[in-house]
Amino acid sequence: VYYMADDGTLTRVPGALYDSVARRVRFTTGHFSSYAIVEEEYVNPFTDVAPDAWYFDAVKYAARSGLMNGTGSGFSPDGSLTIAQAVTMAARLRSIYRGDGRRFEQSSPWYKSYLDYAAENGIIYEGEFAGRMDSAATRAQMAHILAHALPPDELDLINNVSLLPDVDSSHPYYLDIISLYRAGALTGNDEYGSFTPEQPISRAAAAAILSRLALPELRRSFTLSTGSASAVPLDYSHYAPVAAPAVIRSYEDVVAAWEWMLLNGVFEASFPMELVFSERDAGAYYSAVFEAFTVASQKFYDLASFRQYYSCNIRRFVYSDKAHADKLSLTLINANNIPNDTITAQVKAFEQTCESIISDMYKNGELRSDMTDKEKAYVIYRYIALNTSYDTSLTRYTAYDAAVLHSAVCQGYAGMFSRLCNLAGVETTAVLGYAGENHVWNVISDGGRLYYVDVTFADPIPDQPGYCDDSWFWLDEATIRSKGGGRTFKSDSFRYAKLFSLSAEKAA
Repeated sequence: VYYMADDGTLTRVPGALYDSVARRVRFTTGHFSSYAIVEEEYVNPFTDVAPDAWYFDAVKYAARSGLMNGTGSGFSPDGSLTIAQAVTMAARLRSIYRGDGRRFEQSSPWYKSYLDYAAENGIIYEGEFAGRMDSAATRAQMAHILAHALPPDELDLINNVSLLPDVDSSHPYYLDIISLYRAGALTGNDEYGSFTPEQPISRAAAAAILSRLALPELRRSFTLSTGSASAVPLDYSHYAPVAAPAVIRSYEDVVAAWEWMLLNGVFEASFPMELVFSERDAGAYYSAVFEAFTVASQKFYDLASFRQYYSCNIRRFVYSDKAHADKLSLTLINANNIPNDTITAQVKAFEQTCESIISDMYKNGELRSDMTDKEKAYVIYRYIALNTSYDTSLTRYTAYDAAVLHSAVCQGYAGMFSRLCNLAGVETTAVLGYAGENHVWNVISDGGRLYYVDVTFADPIPDQPGYCDDSWFWLDEATIRSKGGGRTFKSDSFRYAKLFSLSAEKAA
């Protein structure tokens, strides 16, 4: 049995001392420090943690067990945590659970020893959060990490939970989140169990989860209300995880690679490739990769709007007059040279803003579950037109600019419309094309037919408060192609899909 002092050092405790404490206090395992949880008078070291705060006991247990520390100026219960800090806490939890006496050495970066330990023990997989360790951890990410900090048999099922108002089986961390609800480590934000998965995790909330994982007697047994469980039915099915292709052999593999990068906030990635083609056709393969990005970006244009430039490199060698491609490297770049860290933060803020918008629409009755897709899409169409102005300076391009700053060009309008509609359960993608110049609008499939929406054109220039031009809503293809001087679709010139299948056959 080990005792962990406040400075994080571990000392072996005689078994007799442990036995005497165990008669007074229940343990998750015998390896959690008796000092951390013994019921003696507690002197609160944190001036910003009030004795009557809901998280007082959670902070006490998490801090005294060595799972969390203060911030220098207190505990900062409302402060956020980075992914690196979340992994660190999970590593400490596993180490104390195992009683392995692990001393986490100083490293560069500071969290490397914790990260290595977490990967070694299956808490995360190696490279899982590469490039994002300093980003703010979401509630979903924290749940995902902590759900793997203890063995599954330590998460006893005490609550019958399978569905949450804002988390369903399409969410990438659904099973992790549900397992913590079932074990009583998570309880939700309201009587319906709302989780707000993409919101940043607060330090107080993290302390609550950690203390409940460490001490089963703190876990909560509850029954969720179902009367208004669908009051905020955010739909994440459009954003179901896309697997990174193991090998690039087809055009569809390239599309999946771009989609995986967009969905996971990856800016650079390389993939093994197995293709053989004539060297004179190399340019066509580059064009095919770029065309595949257009396909992927139209599906996830809300995310693609943040990265307007993209590049690729096909590593190849010539043998017997044929080019043998063995590696594809892809890069996403923001057109305005916005740093990647800033883009990551803006994407998160954009997603949270859109969740709040749709949630509020359901709560105030603007959206209802019994509405048709067309009715829902129209509510969102008018909302964007009335709450956004076209950026005549042509410097605001992203969906973040439209949703958070309320001003953007067509890319921002189309990206915001895509996100809001998809969250409302209206499957929506974007259309890239030309309307006198490069332009983006949206398309919705309803009853087997395609209907087009151009919310940018619905918003006049200069902006007119309270005005929305409804004539750009729910148009068939013939109308959108001819209306307002006419337009063409980039998809009209798509022609590279078969190129890969032929070269893959040669490679085989």
